[in-house]
Amino acid sequence: MDTRSPLENIFSVIGSLPQGHDKPVKHALYNAVALFLLFLSCAAGYAVYMILEPFIKPLMWAVLVGSALHPIKRSLRYKFQTWFETLECTNTPVVFGIILIPFNILNDLSEFIGEIIWTRLKLIIAVCILIPVLHLIYFYTPKIVVAVIWQVIVLSFKSLNFILNISSFWLVLVILVGYLSLVFFIWMPENNTKFHYASILIWLLCSCSVARLFGSFQLPVFILLQGIFFGGFLSEVYEIHHTMSRTGHPISISKSLSLAFHDKPLDLDESENNSSGNEKETSQQKSNGLTEKIETIKADGDGAISAKTEKEKDPWGLELFEEQATPVTRADSELSNSVLITSQV
Repeated sequence: MDTRSPLENIFSVIGSLPQGHDKPVKHALYNAVALFLLFLSCAAGYAVYMILEPFIKPLMWAVLVGSALHPIKRSLRYKFQTWFETLECTNTPVVFGIILIPFNILNDLSEFIGEIIWTRLKLIIAVCILIPVLHLIYFYTPKIVVAVIWQVIVLSFKSLNFILNISSFWLVLVILVGYLSLVFFIWMPENNTKFHYASILIWLLCSCSVARLFGSFQLPVFILLQGIFFGGFLSEVYEIHHTMSRTGHPISISKSLSLAFHDKPLDLDESENNSSGNEKETSQQKSNGLTEKIETIKADGDGAISAKTEKEKDPWGLELFEEQATPVTRADSELSNSVLITSQV
């Protein structure tokens, strides 16, 4: 009797095939099994769908409404719970609480608007001042001033075009090589600021040379390159300001601009030394104050003890009015006189 399983029979048949034909048969068998399992999965899914079909719409509505309204429901629950707790704490009837709801809403709304206005007060004041100033500038600026500004703009445009036209590649290359040579030979920490200023001019010349390659678009390209340069400068200013604020030494924006433009190092060590010195002085002052308090307490204690002693030895106390058992003594002469008097009697 053959006790082998059907799969073993199938694999034995596949193994008995000629060499080179067994692999395609195996792939075909695997594909058939996969398709059969896929068909079973689809049939099971369709059966589950047919079973849950009456509940599909309620479930979808529950998911949609629950996901959309759950945050609103949670916030409303928190509001009503807070409102009832407030009524309970203030012993306010529910009727009066319902009547006061519009007034409370107006109060909260006014506080919200006032907080927004207070936090953006500088911006609002700046806008309120800027709008009338722009109106006055636009309508009441003298024509001679407008003409002068226009001539300055035209002259700047012509000067920029002239610089762009003379900024040839070879000229900029010679200047750049000369600058790098000076940096290599004579750079020192003492004259770092001078080279920093010179690097700005070198950047302008290089950007002019690059913009000159674009022909009629040289001016927009030059403005774009200067925008990139200005963006890098602003990022450096932000990094300096963020670093100083993170280390506990906040500085103003103008100070950050000065440090970035002049390429000055951050004086974190000095500030830390100053802060440590201030902390030492503060701790010393606290210790001195504590010592003074201890001395004051000791002095008060000594005063209290001395007052207590004086109170015990007070000659004007109630002890004088108490009866004191003082023995009565008589002199010898008095005794002898009393004896004589009794004998004569």
